[in-house]
Amino acid sequence: MGLLFPLSYGTRGFIFIGDTTDNIQTKIMEFAPKFNWAQYNASQTREKLIFMRLLRELCDLVSNPSKRVDPKAIPMKDVVFGLALRVYSNYSLRRFMSDLKLAKEANYINREYHFNTMSDHMNHRHLKAILIELIEVSCLPLRQVEQYFAADATGFSCARFGRWFDVRTQKDSKKRIWRKCHAVCGVLTNVVTSVEITQGNVHDSTQFQDLIENTSKNFNIKELSADKAYSSRDNMGCVVQVGGIPYIPFKSNASGKSGGSLIWGQMYKKFQTQQEDFMKHYHKRSNIESVWAMIKARFGNNLRSKNETSQDNEILLKVLCHNLCVLVQELFMRNIDINFLACTKNQVVRTKG
Repeated sequence: MGLLFPLSYGTRGFIFIGDTTDNIQTKIMEFAPKFNWAQYNASQTREKLIFMRLLRELCDLVSNPSKRVDPKAIPMKDVVFGLALRVYSNYSLRRFMSDLKLAKEANYINREYHFNTMSDHMNHRHLKAILIELIEVSCLPLRQVEQYFAADATGFSCARFGRWFDVRTQKDSKKRIWRKCHAVCGVLTNVVTSVEITQGNVHDSTQFQDLIENTSKNFNIKELSADKAYSSRDNMGCVVQVGGIPYIPFKSNASGKSGGSLIWGQMYKKFQTQQEDFMKHYHKRSNIESVWAMIKARFGNNLRSKNETSQDNEILLKVLCHNLCVLVQELFMRNIDINFLACTKNQVVRTKG
């Protein structure tokens, strides 16, 4: 008959090593949760229509950063709508002009504007803070759904190169410059709850505590999964302070000495004596990898923008579009209520950004 072997994480039941492929597939289908394909298909076929409506409602929360009102100026809420819709369409600015015209005819924006104007606003110094705020508002309808989270970082490459003289080889060298996106996501829906953008060579762990603290302001964190790059007493202590349990594997040279951190000693003991159970919780971290795959597959791995400000804004727009796509799907799959204005009344704003 074979050896008893548990099914992969996220399913229920067991298979026997030695079973035929057909038997294994039958048992997986028997124990795996039933997926509602009808609702999923409905969410995907109607996604763009609902995406535009949700984006418009979200952008209505944006106010102009300047108190002076220029009658010729484009409202910032229309700017954000246009830029986000352009990233969603994955078109160049010039080819996106037809979509912008359709958005105007549907009364999503007040008036059309030139693609060079869109490019100028992508480099707007106030846009980054606005986008970070909108990302954090966009995840609030899932506040009651998400209690388990994962943290990680990924890179986005751009067209610029860094050049230097290599003393060892006595030759000129160059390397593509890239930006790094640090984020925390909910593991049930893959919605991004907090995000930071840095240079590509910034270590992942430097942004961890700010991300956790900002997520904890609006979510109840029960567990937090992250890889070994985040393994430190301070990071584990940060998770405990917000009420969560950190499932972060230990490096090979780590010891069980608490060093003043009680949670470090407790989790190290569990990692050594109950590793199977520990890894079941830890592997929820795979969902943050799914987030990166979803964003890059849909909105692109490379950045079109040329300078750091616009590159950061482009990454944030990708994350914002991802969150809205998640909301569209969850609107059908979980029948959630989406009211951004009501959500902001109970929102606790971030401390950094």
